[in-house]
Amino acid sequence: MMFSHRFLLHALLLALSLSLLAGHKISSSKPKATPRPLSRGIRIRNTTPTLTAVFWISVSTQEYVPQQSDLFPTTSISINSFVSHTFAVVEVTGGCYLPDGITVAGTGHTPATDGRVCREGRFSVSESDNQVVMVTATSGEFTVSLLDDEVRTATSVASGVERCVKATSGAPPAALESCLGEEMAKVVGHWSKLYDAEKVLRLGMSDLIENYTCADALLPTSKPIESSKWRYVRRNDGVAEPPRQSDVLFDNGITSVHVISDFISPAECAAIEAKAEKSLHQATVADDNGGSKMTPNRKAKQAGVKVEWEKEGAGDLIARLSRRVYEYTNAFTNYNLMVEGQEDIMSIQYEGRGIEDKEPDR
Repeated sequence: MMFSHRFLLHALLLALSLSLLAGHKISSSKPKATPRPLSRGIRIRNTTPTLTAVFWISVSTQEYVPQQSDLFPTTSISINSFVSHTFAVVEVTGGCYLPDGITVAGTGHTPATDGRVCREGRFSVSESDNQVVMVTATSGEFTVSLLDDEVRTATSVASGVERCVKATSGAPPAALESCLGEEMAKVVGHWSKLYDAEKVLRLGMSDLIENYTCADALLPTSKPIESSKWRYVRRNDGVAEPPRQSDVLFDNGITSVHVISDFISPAECAAIEAKAEKSLHQATVADDNGGSKMTPNRKAKQAGVKVEWEKEGAGDLIARLSRRVYEYTNAFTNYNLMVEGQEDIMSIQYEGRGIEDKEPDR
């Protein structure tokens, strides 16, 4: 049974208008990217045989503020903080004093009678991901080092360069060049593997979420993060159309989802269906080679609908609808997109096969 053509075409037209401007902030005088959150997770590993404690250094007073419990030997803890915040990792075995005279409070610790100052190391949270703080004690030195993706890459590159310089000492320059190429290939290969693993995980999660949203008929629609009234006066006849409710459901600076009430009229929907009927064919999806392919998950029919702009002045319904798409897009982005050179409308029609279908329409 054919169903919900009006809703599907409504959604399709909206997707068309917003896809033209992917990457731009909606409903602002100038497109702005949403800044990345400054919160970061950090894992601190104590590789030493001594007890340590972690303190946040107050930005305003520089005081030591205890974080969680003591960090026991050869264990680790995880904390959440923000970019640029500074922490001190303090060695407390045997009892000692911080530089400002505060006693380090650890289980079973008492102030040192000789008043010695605790050994400590500091680190500041960086903007990178995968931050790990290593606490080490080598040759009597107490060291705290922050490792993130940038540091790991730089270290890998530096190590590769050092190995090549030693291995090709006295050899022609071509030998050094070849060695460096091999070392850089290893670094790139390492990060490529990590990226591939992340991609597999991300796509797997996407499939699970998609299947869940298809199966849960009671899943509520996201609440709008921004709402407004859109008023539009048609160019060809000067008629002011009724105000439409425009709700922004999602906006991360790269992708924006708008829902506009009554964006398409029943007559406009019927005109699109009638013109698409003769050229409907099996819908396809993009493949990995820049082309298209069929898939069992896409049971829809599709057809391109040419917009006859020369008939707009005579009140052509399809041209009127298409003009509304561009006017809305320009109104909410401060762009000035013209109809010349743009793609035709794409009509998508679905045939449902029941809620129990193992491969539902998507």
